[in-house]
Amino acid sequence: MDQPQAPIKTAFGLRFCLSLSTACLVLLFGIAYMHNARAESTASEVSATGSITSRSITKKEMLGFTINVRNKTGVPLGNVKLIRLPDDYELERALTVLTPQQGKKYFPQFSPADDVLISSLPPGGNITAWGYLKPQGTHKAATLILKLSWTLPSGSSGAPTSVAVNLGDNQVRGWWEAQWISDLTKILAVPLLLAVITALITFSLNLLARNKEQREETRRQQIENDRRQAEDQKEEARRTAEAEAERRRVKADHAAAVRTETWNQMLPIIHKYSTECYLPLSSAADRMRTNLRLWQADPRPATQKIAFIYLLFVGKKMAITRNTVGGFYFKDLRGEMLAAECWRKHRRAVLGRESTKFNVAVKASVGLLDDKETYQTFENKFVSKAGPYLDNNIQEAWDQFRKWSTRTARVDYAMQHLLGFCLILDYELNRPYDYWYDPPARLTLTPEMEKLLRRIAAKSDYTQPQVDEYFAKVIRPKH
Repeated sequence: MDQPQAPIKTAFGLRFCLSLSTACLVLLFGIAYMHNARAESTASEVSATGSITSRSITKKEMLGFTINVRNKTGVPLGNVKLIRLPDDYELERALTVLTPQQGKKYFPQFSPADDVLISSLPPGGNITAWGYLKPQGTHKAATLILKLSWTLPSGSSGAPTSVAVNLGDNQVRGWWEAQWISDLTKILAVPLLLAVITALITFSLNLLARNKEQREETRRQQIENDRRQAEDQKEEARRTAEAEAERRRVKADHAAAVRTETWNQMLPIIHKYSTECYLPLSSAADRMRTNLRLWQADPRPATQKIAFIYLLFVGKKMAITRNTVGGFYFKDLRGEMLAAECWRKHRRAVLGRESTKFNVAVKASVGLLDDKETYQTFENKFVSKAGPYLDNNIQEAWDQFRKWSTRTARVDYAMQHLLGFCLILDYELNRPYDYWYDPPARLTLTPEMEKLLRRIAAKSDYTQPQVDEYFAKVIRPKH
């Protein structure tokens, strides 16, 4: 039983102890590792190369080969032998070995089993051997490999003692692939080929002539059929076009008759709406906007009162329009939508929500006005000599209007939409009279006003092409 050794102190101050068996195991592993490393180094430093004289031969031809072995190790190689030839090949005739140390050595009848190429190849030495191989059969191109072996001095056991030498690729042809057959084929190929080509050309020309006649006949028949079919199609297209033209004419006549009848019935009604509702509303709205802008430029109380009175008149005219017509009825639904939206935004900017004091007071004041109220009748009925209005609702509306008038941004917003309302209203009032006016009515807008109206239209259900069509004939004001 192994006894533990005394503790050993390491450079780091740690102590450990090794038993005798453990130390032996470590030593054996070290020796084995060094031996394997030496064997690998030895095998890797023995090189062997080879070559052949041709890449293609016949079965009866000989194939010359050359091999070169170089010992780059530090130990001599003993009894270097050729132990294996390429598959399906045998060694033919003699073998010659050339070494720098021993010169040329000739083997008249070399036997791989008995003869050695060299008995000892010293470190750094090399040998060159050449001879002939005889194929035993035909084969396609393949890599030829032969194998060399040697012995190592004692103490080098376990290291590889053989190496495979790649001679290159070679093909063995059969008798039908012999050179004379190939040469004969080349000699006879041209006449035979010319004869075959002549026969093929003659046959092809005859076939082409027959096919050409058949194609010509088929083409003539096809041309005649196409002509008849084209005439039939042309006649059918003519009848279809005449029928379609007649259908469109009847439809257009019917549409024109319906449009004329509808227009004959609607024009008097539209004219009545325009004169009784739309024109008074547009006039009152324009006067309100004009006087409010004048007051902003020159804040006189009289101008502000006139703007206030026309605010009430606008509300009254809209109430009359709503009660008489029910809303806006123009020639174009897009115009109706733009006018309604401009009016809604204007009233919301002026009066606010339904529950505001301003809104309630204005609506109550509008209810006090007659349908044909004028500025003079309003002054006589509601203005006192002392100053305040006689009706509390009108006075409350006036007080709220004065406060609202000082909110410049809100006033500008309301007036912009009121102007848009007036422009759309005036344009749509004149559109029914396109056949009367020359030139017809056009929508006159500044770039800023067109941009505002387009923003409103973009939020509607109309498509962009429909919106663009409505503004297609816009003209700019001259001033």
